[in-house]
Amino acid sequence: MDARQGFIAAQPGGLDTRSLEVSPAESGLRVDRFLAERLQLGRRAAARLAAAALIDGRPAQKGVALQPGQRIELPPRCPSEIVLPDSDLLCESPTVLVLSKPRGLSTVAASRDPEGDCLARRIGLRFPEMAGLGHPGDCGLFQRLDQWTSGLLLAARTNPALETLRHALRRGKIGKSYLAVVEGRLERRMVVETPAFEMPLLDETPGPVSRKRRAAWAPRGARSTLLPVVRTGRWTLVQVLARTGVRHQVRVHLSSIGLPILGDTRYGGQSLAGMQDGFLLHAHALSWPDPESTELKTMRQLPPVLWWELLSDLPSADALASLLQESEQEMDSD
Repeated sequence: MDARQGFIAAQPGGLDTRSLEVSPAESGLRVDRFLAERLQLGRRAAARLAAAALIDGRPAQKGVALQPGQRIELPPRCPSEIVLPDSDLLCESPTVLVLSKPRGLSTVAASRDPEGDCLARRIGLRFPEMAGLGHPGDCGLFQRLDQWTSGLLLAARTNPALETLRHALRRGKIGKSYLAVVEGRLERRMVVETPAFEMPLLDETPGPVSRKRRAAWAPRGARSTLLPVVRTGRWTLVQVLARTGVRHQVRVHLSSIGLPILGDTRYGGQSLAGMQDGFLLHAHALSWPDPESTELKTMRQLPPVLWWELLSDLPSADALASLLQESEQEMDSD
């Protein structure tokens, strides 16, 4: 059996929602109502999409009733230089996208640069029907990864799917596992728990945040299960199962036990030669209940090639995949 089975990225499917034909049952609908029902969009998202749509090659007229057989054409997926490459779209279904966020790319736009490049904007440009899903600017994303954390994220493609996945997240039914390279040695499995409002988070500026800011960031307790996967004299590759999703949870918990992530200078880590920015943290495994079938789906992804370039004693990709399979079996007992 190939040790890397389950770690190979799925190929994006061929689902195409750029051109839609009006069925007899949809006769008489306005184009915004048609798009809302066909694509399961909210009213505002459907209205924005309708404003850019064509009906049989002509601009859609507001309020015009559609006729059976008419073809609704939606705007091109990527009208700008900000593009979601196929390599970052790991799996595509009618209800969910599984995405690979590169390190260095923000999940959503920063308030100081609302039009800047980020994963959410790339999704919205390639899938404009997702532009109004979730909170403004989220494009169906309901979780976050830090800018310098690479790895797997889910995005819902419809409002019902978004509500289903949010409910699953609240009930702890979405599994998240990370890989972190930390300074020092973790000798054994360990569980780190932090009560609500006691996560020592740091703001963009040096020094601890105020209790008021901390309350906004860490309103829940946090639990992380840590398991050493690879040990060397200088560092340990740790698998982290995060049962909760508090901001900076993995970084804070590792730092709190004296094992900061390599490169994470904000939480006590040392800079790493050959890496100008960021740290070595990767969201490598994700499991979720399919919104349609409720079947449990799982996706895994090995760390970026950069890790092997920086760490000469990191096991090969095949060897690492085998080690992670073994560690996942032990993690399942948590």
